[in-house]
Amino acid sequence: RPLGNAPWRFEGRPDAGDVAEAWTRFHAMGLDPRDPTWAETFARFAAFAPGVDAMLLGTADERHLRAAADAVAKGPLDDATARSLRAAYARVGGAWGGRV
Repeated sequence: RPLGNAPWRFEGRPDAGDVAEAWTRFHAMGLDPRDPTWAETFARFAAFAPGVDAMLLGTADERHLRAAADAVAKGPLDDATARSLRAAYARVGGAWGGRV
């Protein structure tokens, strides 16, 4: 789930369980939901993570798929951004289970 149900879209914790969990994790990491580039950032982060050969992106909207493809075409994130995301996860996400 590279985009994790796009939790930045919601001002408050959503009712749907899977989206609520993504929202809680996003906010626990201290990420700013007002940043308009999260979809691009997470697509690039997932696609170019060490050891990743393919990224599966689920969407029902062709525009979202095209946007993700355009984002990945930009290449990997800069090192500072990637390190910042890994550090945010390391601070709070170590005990989180995987999501399918």
